[in-house]
Amino acid sequence: MSIDTPPITPQQYEVLHGGGAEAAEIAKQRLSRRRFLRRSMLAVWGLGTTASVAGALYFMYPNLAGQFGSDLNVGKTTDFPAAKPPNFKVNQAGVFYVQTAKTYMVHLAAGTQFLLSGTGLEDQLTSENFVKGKDGSYWVAVPGPCSV
Repeated sequence: MSIDTPPITPQQYEVLHGGGAEAAEIAKQRLSRRRFLRRSMLAVWGLGTTASVAGALYFMYPNLAGQFGSDLNVGKTTDFPAAKPPNFKVNQAGVFYVQTAKTYMVHLAAGTQFLLSGTGLEDQLTSENFVKGKDGSYWVAVPGPCSV
């Protein structure tokens, strides 16, 4: 440089010589292909995970209002007369198929003989969801055949 020429700024130098620090800074601000692919894969995985969790929660908390699996009113107790097992007749006495519940209602008469007795019988009936009626009879709902 000569004494007569004033010093130039770095920006002027870059303009005169075609790039440099400023061009490198602009290049850093751009989104490279690699960074774009990484971010897009992260977004896809995030959306997939979110959809999976949302779907799992949707199926874990179904709406059972009046549908199979909810509490249903299947009729009065007088609609299901009790009987002992030798006298069972489907939909007439002792065993009744209830279409709305897709189940068999079994109503055992009060004098039904069981192989167990005492607390053993009570524990077994409780574990198998038998309900004792006011008249001493037993009720149980047995799931019917399910078709897909």
